[in-house]
Amino acid sequence: MKALTTVLLALLMSMGALAGDEKRQHYMEVLSACSDSKVKEVVGLFVGTNLDLSCVKDSFDAFHASRELRYSEYDKTKTSINNHEPEYLNINTTHIDKIKTITSLYIMEGGEASSSGHDLMYSAGNKFWYLYPDGDFSEMNILKVNAEEEPELIIYSVSQPSRTDYYLLNLTYEKTLHMGSGSPDFKSIETDEITYSTSGKKSYFKGGGAFWYNLDTTHSFITDSSEDKFINTEGKYSSCMSKQDFIKYTGWENVSFEGLEEVCVTQY
Repeated sequence: MKALTTVLLALLMSMGALAGDEKRQHYMEVLSACSDSKVKEVVGLFVGTNLDLSCVKDSFDAFHASRELRYSEYDKTKTSINNHEPEYLNINTTHIDKIKTITSLYIMEGGEASSSGHDLMYSAGNKFWYLYPDGDFSEMNILKVNAEEEPELIIYSVSQPSRTDYYLLNLTYEKTLHMGSGSPDFKSIETDEITYSTSGKKSYFKGGGAFWYNLDTTHSFITDSSEDKFINTEGKYSSCMSKQDFIKYTGWENVSFEGLEEVCVTQY
């Protein structure tokens, strides 16, 4: 009966084009129907217990079978559930075996959006944490868990055509930190405070023109504040100017340039 109810729900939801909150509501309804209680949303994750993956697959398949082809699709999508193997976010491999990719209801990826993308899910015991990242391509990793292996800190990436952004979810404080672009290298990981270095962050001068730069960052989840220290780039494409000129051209008054009289960024 649960499977039939869920299939009918997916068919009904697919009759119109959904956007934004309606898509998230669609996920909430399907995941709740396939688990043993109403799913709740915590810092952008759908959280529940005893998720029936066969029910999820049937529901997603029914939705994809009922909709029209999207963008550059040639065939209707079939839902697949696989182990997640992050290529870039391989910071911590301890809990990778508990993360799965699930063919998304809405995300498209590939050349000219030719195929369905994937969502991500972490599970521990009978609980699950489901992420609909709403981007072309995403990866996930678990930075910190409690004694029951329930996640306390989750990092995930969202790739768009011109950049990849990183997000940190703190489930202890129920807060989200948008870390921006540039792959982070964590120095200290605690639920109260994290410290990390970032290389290759992308920004623009006020008058136009892109540049890439490096930062050391300490962020407090208690005070919701960050301290950023600028680190000069080096190499063939590094371009330097005085600290005063750089602040004038960027407006970066709140970044620490401690020990630097000259600021160097990468430009191509």
